[in-house]
Amino acid sequence: MLALDQFIANLEQVPWFKHLGRASIRDPEVFRIYDWQTWPGPEDSGATIQAQYYIQWREDLFQAEPLPADEPLATLWMQIHDTVFDLARANVPYHDGQDAWYGPNAAVWQACWAAALVGCKLFKHGRLPEPEQSLSQWTLAYEWSWFQEGHWPCCYFWSWGYTDLDAVERTGSPRRLIVY
Repeated sequence: MLALDQFIANLEQVPWFKHLGRASIRDPEVFRIYDWQTWPGPEDSGATIQAQYYIQWREDLFQAEPLPADEPLATLWMQIHDTVFDLARANVPYHDGQDAWYGPNAAVWQACWAAALVGCKLFKHGRLPEPEQSLSQWTLAYEWSWFQEGHWPCCYFWSWGYTDLDAVERTGSPRRLIVY
């Protein structure tokens, strides 16, 4: 439980979106954007694939093993989600009247999901699985590393057009991340 306790305590230390548009020494790793208007949007094929992975990771988490009786995973999910929501939205022009087509709102909601996924994985497994050495940046651990640096891993770069995860997996194409 130590890893989870440390994770939750450190949520307030994450510079949620405070480095958007700023250069990073890691920029050569990814495709970088420097403005909200250059975010491809939620209907871009890369955004659709990213959302499908987030849903798959959550489904795997909630279905993989029985939940401990003393602390339900769903309660932990909401605790982390709500904490990150309050912290992250303070650093972007979040607007209650907007939806996922508005970049700042999409960024905050994605940060909430990513943090909840990481925290719940720590709860269940005691650690966040390390990303495999591969051509893929499309892993929760890799994306989480960008959130921790104050950036938004906003989309997957995917120029093929189709968004079926089985077809995506079969291509063997390099999988790069777009980061704001």
